[in-house]
Amino acid sequence: MPLLIVLIGVSFVEIALFIWIGGLIGIGWTLLAIVASAVIGVMLIRHQGMQVLAEAQAAAVRNEPPIKSVFDGICLLVAGIFLLTPGFFTDLLGFLLLIPPLRSAMGRRLWDWGVRTGRLQTVSRRYGGAPTVDGEAEEVDPQDPALPPIDQSRWGGSEKSPGS
Repeated sequence: MPLLIVLIGVSFVEIALFIWIGGLIGIGWTLLAIVASAVIGVMLIRHQGMQVLAEAQAAAVRNEPPIKSVFDGICLLVAGIFLLTPGFFTDLLGFLLLIPPLRSAMGRRLWDWGVRTGRLQTVSRRYGGAPTVDGEAEEVDPQDPALPPIDQSRWGGSEKSPGS
């Protein structure tokens, strides 16, 4: 029910802004402004999306969880939806989500709220680096007559040796 109230409220705000801005600058300029904001927004989202992807890849190389990159990606997705929705209010919300310092502040506040309310739990885990197992190995000739044929071995592999 609260979502329905928000959607109806946003619709009323958008209609009021269309009427008010249309009265100030005319219908042609109003429509041009809406189309221009969508085009500019898509270009900015594409550019920032590539940066977020590069940050996520860099975090993966460092064996760190890409939490910030995932949050930024979600914000860019929501910004894209807002910017492609016709209206001045949704465009304003979309452009606000494209400001990296504002996104970071919002992410920190959401993270703190989630931890404080128990909706988000953090688990400490070591990323990367499999455990080391000590052992000895001996290379054998696959053609050695003392060995059973490959198709009868307990490993059930193919007739090709691992090195070929």
